[in-house]
Amino acid sequence: MVTVALVCDSELIGLGTQEMLAHAEQLVLVETFTQVTALEGYLRHSPLDVVLLDDTLPYPEWLKAIPRLISAHPTLRIIVLAQRMDTAGIRGVIDQGAHGLIFKGEPLLREILIHGIRWVIQRDKVYLSSQVGLQFFEDRQAGPPVRLGRCEREVLHLLANGQTPQQIALQLGYGNAEPVYAACKRVRFKLEARTNAEAIHLALQRGLIWPSNA
Repeated sequence: MVTVALVCDSELIGLGTQEMLAHAEQLVLVETFTQVTALEGYLRHSPLDVVLLDDTLPYPEWLKAIPRLISAHPTLRIIVLAQRMDTAGIRGVIDQGAHGLIFKGEPLLREILIHGIRWVIQRDKVYLSSQVGLQFFEDRQAGPPVRLGRCEREVLHLLANGQTPQQIALQLGYGNAEPVYAACKRVRFKLEARTNAEAIHLALQRGLIWPSNA
């Protein structure tokens, strides 16, 4: 029996995932957590085979948790469930050590989810759902992916969550807000956006940043 846990910050997604796995053969969803720290506490006493890590969790905490979980539990397999992201975002998830990535908009999500869980258990290869592969193809057709630097991602993420440039400057340890304004200008140029709001929308759409909550 393959034991599975879900970590997500959306009650609706949690219930939907439970329903999808309810009657899967040789799979059991044993726990659902709303925080990675709760999962880590559980793993200290109870081993798991697979963790489904949903992108409704605060970013970038869930992304940074992947290598930490794998380091502490080498046999654990982690599959990320994401709404959407571009090639740069996909590569970022894989580079952190995730064993699988599934887009939640897949037409046959239940079948793909079950297949993905079995895949990462049985094979030493990363599992990418069909829509993830399609995203790779579309990005190649569209040209080189947009790449945001770490500072640009942090600034845009904080803007998306309602902070002002002055608050962001204080949080990131800048003496004034000029570096924040400069980062915003670079982001708008890279995304071909006219305003910060448009840049945030495009970055969320492409998976360059994630909202803190669903």
